[in-house]
Amino acid sequence: MRRIGWLSLLLLGWCMLVPASASARQVAEFEVRGWDVHAYTDDTTGAFSNCVASAEYESGMVLAFQIGADFSWNMAVFDSPVRFKKDQRVQVSFQVDSGRTRKATATAEDKDFLLIPLPDDVALFNEFRQGRLLRVFFSGRTAGFRLDGTAAMLAALLDCADRYKDTKSDVSGGKRGKGDGDSARDGGKGGGGDVSTGSGFFVTADGAALTNAHVIEGCEEAVISGYGPARIVATDAANDLALLKVKTAATTTPARFRRKHLQLGETVFVMGFPLAGQLDNGLNFTSGIVSSLAGPGNDTRSLQLTAPIQAGNSGGPIVDTSGLLVGVTQAKLSEVAALRSGGAFPQNVNFGIKSDLAASFLRANAVDPQEAEAGEALSAVAIAQGGRDYTVQVKCTPK
Repeated sequence: MRRIGWLSLLLLGWCMLVPASASARQVAEFEVRGWDVHAYTDDTTGAFSNCVASAEYESGMVLAFQIGADFSWNMAVFDSPVRFKKDQRVQVSFQVDSGRTRKATATAEDKDFLLIPLPDDVALFNEFRQGRLLRVFFSGRTAGFRLDGTAAMLAALLDCADRYKDTKSDVSGGKRGKGDGDSARDGGKGGGGDVSTGSGFFVTADGAALTNAHVIEGCEEAVISGYGPARIVATDAANDLALLKVKTAATTTPARFRRKHLQLGETVFVMGFPLAGQLDNGLNFTSGIVSSLAGPGNDTRSLQLTAPIQAGNSGGPIVDTSGLLVGVTQAKLSEVAALRSGGAFPQNVNFGIKSDLAASFLRANAVDPQEAEAGEALSAVAIAQGGRDYTVQVKCTPK
């Protein structure tokens, strides 16, 4: 499976889902586990339209998933070897691994582009998340698609729709959040756009900090609250990590990484600055347990935890009972209306990046993380107090 670097086909394809007089404007772009994800608004009304995730395969075909403003969802196959007439109805069957074969009536949006509506069915959603191979049958042909990274991608796609559902694009191409008139703006950037906020933590004594790549996606530089502008030193989109460095001289307290591997059931604590503008500006501190040593799609680079997290926690530290870093907060499995009518997703299904992967990223960028063996358990109060020294809020304004 290969990422695709072009957008015109997707823009053309998904413009057809909005009224004929409308066209689409891209307002965000990021990558998740090899999938390109884009958020669009309707160019006529300015309202959020949909989020699309796509990947190109060695066969030359492209598989894509889309979640709309009403959280309905579709699957699409581009560059089909079969040619269709526009608006032709095509009977399609598809199967994930050896599971149930499902049928749908697809629409040919172009000569080589099939749009396949998907039902509001949580069981199907989870089949895609957990599956390894998708087979699509149409017009006497079978197309196979590996589902690498689909678990993380679908969770991110839901979060994308949830995040941008109130976005409004103006006619001149700017972007604004509906009802965000009082939100903070980055006065150091022209062009005006919603400020992206997340969390991070210092990893050196001279102002280098770690966060998620998606927190600073689309930004030329960031701001670390209390320390000012920060240079984006390096990003790893595949593993969702980014290294920042404050531009002015600063003495900072780095988080310490734990050498010992995590154990299932361990108590962990999450720190960060969620829901900027809705909660107070102080450090938010929650606790939970390690519920799985693998993330979406059995990805052993990640961990699953029950500690509650919210938008804005991304990039913050996950620490153990001795206050040592064991992970980086990454994502929440969104319960976004459970695809409106398909039931409810489990609560407190949250994900983090394991600290050993974060440490490898730092070393690859000439930063030697401070490490320690697991120490004595501290009180939650002591862990929170220590976390105040190295946990920071990260802000930036996407271009």
